[in-house]
Amino acid sequence: MNRTLCSLLPVVASIVLSVIFSLNSWSGSVISIEKNIYKGNESWNFVDQGGREVFLRGWNVSGSTKMVETGFKPFKNEADAERAFFLIKQSSGANIIRYLVSWEGVNPEAGVIDYNYLSEVVKQIKIAIKYKMYVLVDFHVDLFSRHLFKNSSKFTGNGAPYWVVPDYLYSNSRCFLCVHWAQNLISNKKVRLAYQNFWDNGEVETKNGIRYVQDEFLWQLGKFLDYLALSLTKEESEWIIGLDPFNEPADGGQERMGAANWERTHLWSFYKRVRAVMDNPMALWWKDRLLFSEPLMFWNSNTPFIPATGFDRTHVELDSNTNSTTNSKIEGRYVFNAHFYDAKRMGLGRLMREANSYTYLQSMEDIRSAAKRGRMPAFISEFGISLNQHSAESALWAQYRAQEVSPSMEIYSPPIASIQWHWDFYYDRHNEMMNGNPDRVISSYDAWNNENFSMVRDGGENYNVNKYIIERAYPRICDGHILSFYYHDLAFEEQDGMFNNIKFGEKDSYYFNERRFLFMIWKDKESSARSMSSVSSVSSEIYLPRHFTIKNLIVITDNEESKITLEQELEGGGYNLSLSKANNKDIECDLHFLLVADGKDMNGREDVKISEDDLKGIKKYLKDTICLKGENPISLSL
Repeated sequence: MNRTLCSLLPVVASIVLSVIFSLNSWSGSVISIEKNIYKGNESWNFVDQGGREVFLRGWNVSGSTKMVETGFKPFKNEADAERAFFLIKQSSGANIIRYLVSWEGVNPEAGVIDYNYLSEVVKQIKIAIKYKMYVLVDFHVDLFSRHLFKNSSKFTGNGAPYWVVPDYLYSNSRCFLCVHWAQNLISNKKVRLAYQNFWDNGEVETKNGIRYVQDEFLWQLGKFLDYLALSLTKEESEWIIGLDPFNEPADGGQERMGAANWERTHLWSFYKRVRAVMDNPMALWWKDRLLFSEPLMFWNSNTPFIPATGFDRTHVELDSNTNSTTNSKIEGRYVFNAHFYDAKRMGLGRLMREANSYTYLQSMEDIRSAAKRGRMPAFISEFGISLNQHSAESALWAQYRAQEVSPSMEIYSPPIASIQWHWDFYYDRHNEMMNGNPDRVISSYDAWNNENFSMVRDGGENYNVNKYIIERAYPRICDGHILSFYYHDLAFEEQDGMFNNIKFGEKDSYYFNERRFLFMIWKDKESSARSMSSVSSVSSEIYLPRHFTIKNLIVITDNEESKITLEQELEGGGYNLSLSKANNKDIECDLHFLLVADGKDMNGREDVKISEDDLKGIKKYLKDTICLKGENPISLSL
């Protein structure tokens, strides 16, 4: 279906505005890593096969994988997966999911692979790919295993199957003083010992003889990767971005060697073993996929009772000692894969002030800095907030804001790609017997340990939070290096103070203060990289949420030669704005910008027009500020 709706305000010379209810025009591309430098600032970024930078936004699917009721899958069946992925794409325009997989589901008995489980998982992954979302495969572990807990326990875990944690190895241990499940990682001797045995590759007696815990994990991981590789077509496989092999690694005890040394000798040694599994010829194309490496779980903790361990770059020294037969070089093959939760806020509740634009700026800057030290892209595969908190919406909003801007607000303020926790299709509709206890059936919220993090309810038909926090514009692809982008979401009615302290304009003017808009600055790539990207006629793609009014949409860019088209991906969904390549011979500098503003203001009025002369004046101001002054026209007002 193809229909022209209207013309945009004539700020760009050549515009085609059409709506095509189709995803066919967007093909997949294997994602790799590229190093970029801007005025001495180094960063590592995701790029497609055409050399274009790729920015990622999406969802974890989902905590339901922790449940027996779903068969350790995000969805009970293909119909549920189909509906969920449709709604994810339609409402948020996500271009990535983190798909949770269970060790217990793959490998229920020693030496046994459940191929029925693998088959069901592959079917669900194929549906996500159909909706043009990259898939990050995540082997999910929390508190190591549910089998460490008795049926009367107030907490539970997930991950390892029963035979990995036999009773003879683990004496009874409970965390009587724990008020949150994560405290078991510090105070539950049973849980801590299980993690230690994993990192030390401890032995375990099974009915099939002596096995070694980490060896067994890697064996079943290899079987899973091989099966997935053989089950996807070449085109489908290009949508698999990589592997997150172990969720939230906890040390279980650092053996008095300190976090940095433990990380180097245990965690990064494990990641090298995982990389070797991915590079195995039987795994086919996995050798070309990325390993999303998580640091120690509490590396950036903000709670006084669980101090931060920090993140050290000593693992990078492994590069110089690389065994060429394993091809385990770090730079270009690994991603710094952080999680972010405001544990202090979730613990102290109403004692904490409302979150604002500044609350998480430094926390996100710490993630950028850690990634840079490790010579890896910065990525957040989990972030969110418990909805039990009185300030949950402002905290979630502030996390998105801090991913999109930096404390300095200079031109070089690179955004952080991220995946939110989580999209629970069965929220408030669970039927899980906690630790197998029929007298403790949990149905409310996320069910697992009574968490309440899902942003959706009613099978994803409705949100649990302000929709404008979730349905956000963002750049998907850029034919250049993204230096900064900002999305003015107007998620809250308050237009001053903590929710709207961004200044965009000259002197006392605030451009588009009452409209939702996206603004992006990017830099031309070097000629070699640009020649690579010549395979595509489209240089950049921006996602616009479905609540944008396309009539009178405002588009301002530095190059009037560019051609802009809009494509609606699904009926009732958002839009993909494509910016075609332009003749750059007359471009005054190698910095470019794009502004896209909603066709209606914050009050829903479409008749509040901006004159063409005013728009041309704004364009001149932007060009002068960026190209002549080298400044970012967007700043934080203190």
